[in-house]
Amino acid sequence: MALTPRLLELLKNNGQSHVKIFIGGIIPDEDLHHLKEMGVTGVYGPGASTEDIIRDVKLVVTG
Repeated sequence: MALTPRLLELLKNNGQSHVKIFIGGIIPDEDLHHLKEMGVTGVYGPGASTEDIIRDVKLVVTG
């Protein structure tokens, strides 16, 4: 959570706010909703299925 706001800020400041962000790791449940509100496209915790991640990326790429 600590790096995400800065990453989104840098993307915005560089005219790259259209870039989709997918993050993963040990993310507290209370942060999930906030990350989505901030504009994170996908959030994946430990044990996330690679198939689910690939499906989500494909959905974003293909519309």
